[in-house]
Amino acid sequence: MKKLLKNKFSIDIFSSLLAQVLIVILNLIITKIVSTHFSLDDFGVFNVAKRFAALFAFMVLMGLGISIPKYISFEVASNSNAEAYKYWKASLYILTIGIIITSMTCVIYKEKISEIVFGDTQYSYMVVPIILNAVGTCLSSLLFAYYRGYNRILIFNILQITYNVVLFILAIFLKNSLNLMMWWGLIWIFISLVFIVYIQIKYRYINEGYKEFFWGKGYIKKLLVFGFPRIFGEFALFGYFLVPLIIFTNKYSITLAGQLSVSINFFQLATTFFGVIGYVLLPYVSEKIAKKQYGLIKKQIKKIAILYFSLSVIIVAFIFFFTKQITILFFNTSYITSVIDTKITLFGIIPYVIYLLLRNPLDAISDIPINTINLIISFAILCGVVYYSNNVHAMGLGIIISSTILGVLSYISWNILFGKIEKLNNSRSR
Repeated sequence: MKKLLKNKFSIDIFSSLLAQVLIVILNLIITKIVSTHFSLDDFGVFNVAKRFAALFAFMVLMGLGISIPKYISFEVASNSNAEAYKYWKASLYILTIGIIITSMTCVIYKEKISEIVFGDTQYSYMVVPIILNAVGTCLSSLLFAYYRGYNRILIFNILQITYNVVLFILAIFLKNSLNLMMWWGLIWIFISLVFIVYIQIKYRYINEGYKEFFWGKGYIKKLLVFGFPRIFGEFALFGYFLVPLIIFTNKYSITLAGQLSVSINFFQLATTFFGVIGYVLLPYVSEKIAKKQYGLIKKQIKKIAILYFSLSVIIVAFIFFFTKQITILFFNTSYITSVIDTKITLFGIIPYVIYLLLRNPLDAISDIPINTINLIISFAILCGVVYYSNNVHAMGLGIIISSTILGVLSYISWNILFGKIEKLNNSRSR
């Protein structure tokens, strides 16, 4: 135990897991509050709006959530803090322009967006709250990426917890999806801007060598070349659990979409624990690559893979046998009809965690958007299954099939790419 506590990587993973446990508990309580306070229809509107805001945000981010930790951690490991700062400054330019263009477009075409997302123009009033929520997510995600890049995982975890605590407090007092989405976004825009201003002041007035004007054309280009192809992967990832709901909303009703969102909520909450280690792995792998410590990368990935598989089996088994009780506990009796869909969907978790383990290391070792390719393939299969099936349980089946394909593709990609890097490094060391 003492040895583990002296290992920063182990401490970061352990603290991140504890943070995620708290976040999952908060999310379950929030879901319970919202499902109780909101009508069945408004609960469906909130879930669709929340997922569309996340999709909006990660498209605007242009892959910065991946590229910033990758490049900053690499430069810091190479003792080049000035270069790391230039990547951060360039990311601010990219995000500002992206937010302005996308927000204006959404406001101008809000009726069309409402029709696409909700299946009806009557929900156009949700577009502005969605934009505010998405902007808050964009700014907070950039902050998360910055602190991950500098390997300040504790600050990253505190910010994540704060993000969810804000939603928890708002969910207690706000009784509809419109106000909840709007105020959640506004508060996080304010908090994020405070941190961003602090970072700029710290660099400009405390650290010498950062005071000159910086446009960062070359750094913007590098971030965009790495990040832009990954936008399509981000679209596929966040559309993974949004587009099937939109399809069901248009084919059936917003009420059915609200019921089916329960199974997706369980899936996402169960996989939250596995995604968190990836947050630590991206800067860790980038740092080890800078130091050419490939053996350590392979060793840590193998250890975590065994842990992932064991935990995923335990979690799936637990939720499967107590699905009804958990659904009633964290939702209410109106959602019992979703039990079958939840049980079907659960089996997609085991292969999906393979993707969650390898997605960040794949981005660290390759500029080629391998994850994007794998995600698009599996996402297309999921959408095809849901769209062409007339069975209301098609979503669960689609998630199992697409998650299995995604996990297998990720495993094959990692072995091929990392094998090539090891081979090249060995040939150079001879």
